[in-house]
Amino acid sequence: MKYTSACLATLVVLTAAQSPSFELIDTFTGLEDLGAISEACEYDSVNDKWRLFNWGTSTPYTLPGSYPLTDLASGDFATLSGAAAGIAGLNAQQFVAGSPNLIYIATASPIPVGADGVSRIVRYNVDADSFDVLVELPGVDGDGDVGNGLCYDADNEVLYVTSVGVDFFVTGAPVANANYVYKVENIGSPDTATATAIDLTTLVDADGNAVTDRTLYPNGCTVADGKVWMVDTALGGIGVYEIETGVLTFRADMLDEGGDGILAIDNYLVASTSSGNLVWYDMDEYPSG
Repeated sequence: MKYTSACLATLVVLTAAQSPSFELIDTFTGLEDLGAISEACEYDSVNDKWRLFNWGTSTPYTLPGSYPLTDLASGDFATLSGAAAGIAGLNAQQFVAGSPNLIYIATASPIPVGADGVSRIVRYNVDADSFDVLVELPGVDGDGDVGNGLCYDADNEVLYVTSVGVDFFVTGAPVANANYVYKVENIGSPDTATATAIDLTTLVDADGNAVTDRTLYPNGCTVADGKVWMVDTALGGIGVYEIETGVLTFRADMLDEGGDGILAIDNYLVASTSSGNLVWYDMDEYPSG
């Protein structure tokens, strides 16, 4: 039995048997009680903890990773040192076990806040409770450049960061050319890390035909079966990036509404939708994607 979070206020259980089933464990107001807001959470498999950050102040918090969690309240949150003072807009997160254990985070705001409008990938060192900047996202600045999704290709040690391209701060509307997918390589050091944009204008459908009437507005992403799977928030559907070939396929048939988050567990993809549902996709039953 494995579990994940549908959102930060609701915990669910995913049972991978004949098909996934979802069980509401609890709802809680612990972050709200602390006056904190968090965009995402990440499971630290080394220390068996859920880790999350205050979006506005970047203060790190933890929750116990044991199942079941019951009667959650603000007292269940362990507040760390707040080593990230001055970093704001911490969005998508990805835990990577190693030495040290790291959480990579896409930021929506500059460091320090208000300095230059550039989005970055930062690293939170779980072991040392400290932050540093891994890489800037080249050519991405201003409203609409929020890093909404972050996922990790463990086979190649590569990160993918996505953006819907929406101005969440002022207008709530899409910003021209602000949607993106970046491939971040050589992530072992800020001295070597590079971020390369993936072309979102060259899409094909499941039959390999060119898609010319739309682009991709990617939110959450996950890596599985040699592909990067991305939910489209603006128009619905799933973007599927073949890591080996670089082909980007748009699958309107896989999701008929906008989505937010997506993850892979065993042979299943699980996505959250704009209407508040959790939906699943069996990669064994439909291996071609």
